[in-house]
Amino acid sequence: MPQIVIRYISGSKANQEEIFDLDTDKTYTLGRDPSSDIAFDPEQDDLVSRHHAEIRTDPADPEKFVISDLNSRNGLYVNQIKVEGNADLHHGDMIQLGKNGPEIMFELDPPPAAILRATRIAESPTEAMNQTRESTGLGTALTRSGETKTVDIEDVSASTAPASSDTEHRPVGRATVEHLISSKEKQSKKTLINGIAATIGIIALVSAFFIYKNMRVEKELGKAREELAQAGQKIQAADTEIKNIQAVMTPREVADNFSKATVYLETSWKLIDTVSGRQIYHRYATFNRKRLPAYIQLSDGVIEPWLITDDENGTNTPIGGTLRGSGFVVTENGFVLTNRHVAAPWLTSSQPQLPGYLFGFNGRKLKLLGTLTDPGQGDLFKWVPAKSKLLGGQSVGPKRIEGRHDTLDATFPKTNLRIPAKLVRISNEHDVALLKIDTPVALKKVELYDNYNDVRPGDPITILGYPAISSQVAVVTKSQDMFNPVSDVAIVPDPTVTPGVIGKVVRGTASLANADTQFYMSSSDTYQLTATATGFGNSGGPVFDEHGRVIGIFYAGRKDEMATKVTYAVPIKYGMALMSITPVMK
Repeated sequence: MPQIVIRYISGSKANQEEIFDLDTDKTYTLGRDPSSDIAFDPEQDDLVSRHHAEIRTDPADPEKFVISDLNSRNGLYVNQIKVEGNADLHHGDMIQLGKNGPEIMFELDPPPAAILRATRIAESPTEAMNQTRESTGLGTALTRSGETKTVDIEDVSASTAPASSDTEHRPVGRATVEHLISSKEKQSKKTLINGIAATIGIIALVSAFFIYKNMRVEKELGKAREELAQAGQKIQAADTEIKNIQAVMTPREVADNFSKATVYLETSWKLIDTVSGRQIYHRYATFNRKRLPAYIQLSDGVIEPWLITDDENGTNTPIGGTLRGSGFVVTENGFVLTNRHVAAPWLTSSQPQLPGYLFGFNGRKLKLLGTLTDPGQGDLFKWVPAKSKLLGGQSVGPKRIEGRHDTLDATFPKTNLRIPAKLVRISNEHDVALLKIDTPVALKKVELYDNYNDVRPGDPITILGYPAISSQVAVVTKSQDMFNPVSDVAIVPDPTVTPGVIGKVVRGTASLANADTQFYMSSSDTYQLTATATGFGNSGGPVFDEHGRVIGIFYAGRKDEMATKVTYAVPIKYGMALMSITPVMK
């Protein structure tokens, strides 16, 4: 029975063959679909469409075949010619599925008789002899009786007279012989040139084939290298995760490793009118010989201090202050994360506790409304100094009032050298700020780890910082400078280690338990901590997980009437966002 032989030249099945019994009524399908008769590997032969092509016998002649393109994505080629719709298919044709796709050879067994070598017609002895003599340079003459006689070249005369009617031979002219020799030489040269051209063509085809094969091999090697690199990265990440799981650190180990990265911060600041450059004061008013701070109630009920740029002979109080806090080094070249209320206090809501006089607007004029006995009365007082709406009793726009540092110093643990710091960035979302200090040496830094999606109540933590409640050590340094002999007294910071656990996780817009727990923000992402040996001065300090990675920034604490205390931390994702440039819109 005749058979169809499919030989795979390239692709995932290279050097393989498949044999099908010839069925003139059957259509043979080609593609990556597993149901295809001639199926290709779905992963490796990705240039082949799911249903790429089909082969069938020619309805007009069952001994002929037709191949059709089934709207494949990368095209169908027969003998390197693209098929548009249908094409005749013969024994020995090369089929390629997609440009640079896998190649197969279509064969029939047994081959059709039409492609066998044509039968050679035998020559007569006389014709064979004549050809032999021509090749040896001999001429011939044909007699009237049809016999052939041989004429040597030496006997050839220059005469070209017509042949006689007798049986004597005619001499062949020298010009004729030279013409025959010249024609023979030209034919030989032409044959030689054609042979050389054919050889060069074969060499070019073979070279192109090997170049193509090398390109395919290089492509496959590149893909294999890429997959190997990805596998290596996954293995490395898994190894790191295993090491992190295994490397659980005690609070003592956290302190030993990261105390040098925890800095002591000292801030002094004042509020400035950016137009005049003058310092801003809280105005005092006198009624019935009693001088008290003056407050102004706005139309929305918010209460602000009455701000002016005149100290009025020292009777008004400057807006500003000093405070201490903590921070931690996040890069070797000196970037430090801390709280916004430590680095930029003028952007934190303030609630003065001094009673005073309350004024309100009557048209454009201010009039006394009465006495304000509790300036910090809940929601009525939400004053942020740099966001003040009035100055001198007049409305002001954004950026008119700003805070400025008199000092912002960072001190490393167990040293007394104050290093000036610069405020670099302030978060608009949470109580986070980024500072920069310049040192000639690389600094010890912490590792940041955003565990916001995985953190759970009960996870162990360790807090480092400089709470004010902790004992302070002051050192007197005697000056060796003859031009400045005054001795210097400075606090030498020594960080406190506070272990605890995550007590509660407040996510998104969920409010804290009640109004009293809304320390700086009434609605924010917050980690409530069960860590009580902290407080004022610890703000801005790092909160570590059990593997020694910083997961939060300590920022607040409170206690109730029973002295029960809870503390809070900002998720480190807000610090990491401040260190990068993240779009807020597409």
